[in-house]
Amino acid sequence: MISIIVPLFNNIHASKLMYQSLSKTINLDVEIIFIDDASSDGTIAWLKSLEDKRLKFLYNKFNLGFAASNNLAINSASGIFLVLLNNDLEFDSRWLEPMLSILKSPVLNAGIVGNIQRRISDDSIDHVGFELTPQGKFVHKRQLSDSSIEYSKVSAVTGACLAIRRSDYEAVGGFDEGFLNGGEDIDLCFKVAALGKSIYVSQESSIKHHVALSRDLNDPQNEKNSRLLFQKWRPEIKNELGRVWQPLLTSDIAYSQNLDGNLSPEFLSSPGAAARIISENVLAREEHRWSRELDGKDLNANIVNHIAVRGARYNNALLGYLVDDEIEVTLKNTSSIQNFYVCGRKLNEASADRLDITISVNGIQHKTFTLGSDRHINVGIINPILLAGVDNIFTVSIRSKAENGLLVGAGKTVLITHFVIDEKTVNQF
Repeated sequence: MISIIVPLFNNIHASKLMYQSLSKTINLDVEIIFIDDASSDGTIAWLKSLEDKRLKFLYNKFNLGFAASNNLAINSASGIFLVLLNNDLEFDSRWLEPMLSILKSPVLNAGIVGNIQRRISDDSIDHVGFELTPQGKFVHKRQLSDSSIEYSKVSAVTGACLAIRRSDYEAVGGFDEGFLNGGEDIDLCFKVAALGKSIYVSQESSIKHHVALSRDLNDPQNEKNSRLLFQKWRPEIKNELGRVWQPLLTSDIAYSQNLDGNLSPEFLSSPGAAARIISENVLAREEHRWSRELDGKDLNANIVNHIAVRGARYNNALLGYLVDDEIEVTLKNTSSIQNFYVCGRKLNEASADRLDITISVNGIQHKTFTLGSDRHINVGIINPILLAGVDNIFTVSIRSKAENGLLVGAGKTVLITHFVIDEKTVNQF
């Protein structure tokens, strides 16, 4: 027996089309469980009008969300295999059989199987599994790596359409109801993978999807779901991020599209270790952002108390700091900052001589700025790479071009008025 679970919340027109399409494409022994999540648009009356021996109906008194609705419906399901569906799908013929074939295979060790999902609006591919971006975001893969194969292994698939054994669903406790309409599907895949099983996309199964018809994609709840997911699976996500970053570090062009500045040859000589350091930075950056946006708490609120500067002398007449050829800024007890900027001006306003300012972060990331006639200085690095558990050192080198073409120290030709570190002005150091 196969149990098909479909939570419903409003969008009655899409639900009717989905049911018509589902009825035409299912030729197996199934039960279909509709669970209404407190709809207010006539969905309940429509469900009560249906006459189909395969149907079961459940009705939530209050809106409980995707995870809780599925868990309730599965408690009343009879099937050995569960197929979870959204109510905004349309189905190609024989979409279910290839998914079940992978799930039942004695050699594939499948835990969860998804499929190819195309947008109803334009038939473009919307989903062939999830992938993690270098910036630490889970997004839908939208390209087939090899269209000739029957299936591909992925880290997670969307809950809009997936198949799973009931025994595996129960073994991991079903959907985590701490998620609300987002993230619970990736979490379920991670939990099943922790059982030692694999997650697949059937490339011989295809459906069409209206895509988030019932969800506000700009809802702050999406960020809450993401934070919970990363809190639960931080080591696993960091490992996956490392696998994403390592091949990027073999090419200046590839990594420069994803971080600011250039990386030192010494850092790149161990790409595995470098990828882990960058991955930790990505995670720390997201954790700081969530703290600001969701908790209203700035983890770097007192960052000015964790800064030490060497190589600068305050000049009362000029209202700024005269510097030697190199300034060293030490940042203590901080795991992530949004930016590091050096601000000031040239002392010789009439000079059009080339002036090079290089910012180096821990000797592993650097960026050089060449200034010409502009008197103002406002240069920096976005999302600099910090090292965990140690003091982080920013070195600012100032050079000008001599008559022989060589770059020489030129610190005394500029005045530093302030730094901007993690969006905070630092002018007393």
